[in-house]
Amino acid sequence: MQKSATTVSIVDSLQRAVANSYTVFMNYKRYHWNTFGPLFRDIHLLFDEHADAILKGIDEFGERVRILSAESIGSPEEVSRLATAKMAYPNMTVRAMIEQAITNHKLVISEFKDAIKTSDANNDPGTSDLFIRIIQVHEKELWFLSQFLARNDGLVAT
Repeated sequence: MQKSATTVSIVDSLQRAVANSYTVFMNYKRYHWNTFGPLFRDIHLLFDEHADAILKGIDEFGERVRILSAESIGSPEEVSRLATAKMAYPNMTVRAMIEQAITNHKLVISEFKDAIKTSDANNDPGTSDLFIRIIQVHEKELWFLSQFLARNDGLVAT
């Protein structure tokens, strides 16, 4: 069966969502393990909670790809090739971790909104609903992280 250009576009958005979700998840685990400083406990636990929330969405995106009769990605090479979110790097400060996570969430939210427009325009409410539900996870995590930088308390924010 030949897939339409629209189906390919929707599947591409879902594949990128899988890749970005893996990237954000791995980043959160790296941040979690490498957090330090006066807010260690709070940020350490928050990063792990955020990782768990992101992990749940990966399976839903991959399964949606299969529902649309495509093969979902899953290898590190595919994730690296398709992800637009930036990977964490060694020796990050806690502030750099939070800033990178915020940037990645903003990027993912923007891409999800574009994917929603495409799936809505092509009468695919199942895909739209999935992106809408997961976008709320990213918005909440973005809100939590932004609060660390908004307080100007000298601990994380300057």
